Amino acid sequence: MILAVHIFAMFLWIAPRNPLNQALDKPLRAYVLPMFQQSWSLFAPDPISAAYYLEVRALPQDLTETEWVSASDVELDGLLHNPLPSTATNITNKLATQFNDAFGKLPAEQQQIFTQGFAEDSWAEMGQQANSTSTSTSPDFTRALELDKAITGYATQFLKAHDLLPEGHLVQYRILRVAAPNFDDRHIAENTATISLSAGYRKQIVFDGQDEAAFARALENF
Repeated sequence: MILAVHIFAMFLWIAPRNPLNQALDKPLRAYVLPMFQQSWSLFAPDPISAAYYLEVRALPQDLTETEWVSASDVELDGLLHNPLPSTATNITNKLATQFNDAFGKLPAEQQQIFTQGFAEDSWAEMGQQANSTSTSTSPDFTRALELDKAITGYATQFLKAHDLLPEGHLVQYRILRVAAPNFDDRHIAENTATISLSAGYRKQIVFDGQDEAAFARALENF
């Protein structure tokens, strides 16, 4: 029975998007991603061409510009030259990549919603704006909205762990794209980062069950 359920779940996961796996998207992700996710992005015909990284910052209520801080560098420090890295060392890379993919599937009028700032009930307001667009909401928009909220939660914890998020400040993130060099130029090409997208500011968010002290310890362990 257990084997049959596992095989069925994996079949739904790798199948093309359809009403059934869309309806079961949340439990499928909760089951597959921690242990069974496989990436084929290194192989032809469409090998990975870029990596995506996360930068965050805290903004005061008057929106005075502040410095961006890399939330991905600390994970990369725990990954490089480590033969047994933690599975947590690519969280921001995965989040940034997944959001970039989801964002790219949206029509332009819905993409603009994510670049706007929302200081109050951020995601409810974003959903209301999406409902007023000509294309209304879709599973792609819902997915992008969930990822935006998850990234904001991660940014909140990251900035708090570094004492960079005073009470009442807002949170903002942006995603950097680092293109892979051509194979022939791999020894001489420089990795240059460009801004793939900058999200608008959001309110701080801490999800139920999050342990701020444990999060800070995890960053120190990297």
